[in-house]
Amino acid sequence: AAAPIQAVDPNDSKSVDAMMCGPSTEIFLPDPQRQVAPNVRLEHLQFMSPDDPCGRNFKHDDVTLLHDHLKVVAASSLSKSNATFSIMVQYTLTAGSPPVFEMRTMDAPDTENAQLTDFYNAAKALKAFQPSVGTVYVAIQYKISPATTPSGGG
Repeated sequence: AAAPIQAVDPNDSKSVDAMMCGPSTEIFLPDPQRQVAPNVRLEHLQFMSPDDPCGRNFKHDDVTLLHDHLKVVAASSLSKSNATFSIMVQYTLTAGSPPVFEMRTMDAPDTENAQLTDFYNAAKALKAFQPSVGTVYVAIQYKISPATTPSGGG
């Protein structure tokens, strides 16, 4: 049986936005663009704005631009990794306030601490966009695998 259709008041823009846009948006990139380094892969690139579910308070290209800068950081900081783990970063971008940066790692061994510190410091220093009003959250997750080294032969 089909679920009953809920009536939405067309004059209530917040409920129309919530129904049409949802809580968050994921940006899907073609597979070759997901590989930011031979051993670093973009798993998720999402954004959401609780103040504007349809994200009219910023240019969506700004999310992609932020990722373009972060993938350079990820490639340079993590391309020599010798472990398999994930990194999730979140930028909290609020109109009129400096960005707030958070980072979480999953299954990262202590041997990766120096590279993770380099990544954290460079990612935190990135300049991010500001929404015109309210807050925007941008979440980016990378999967890191051991770097492969060319075998010597001859």
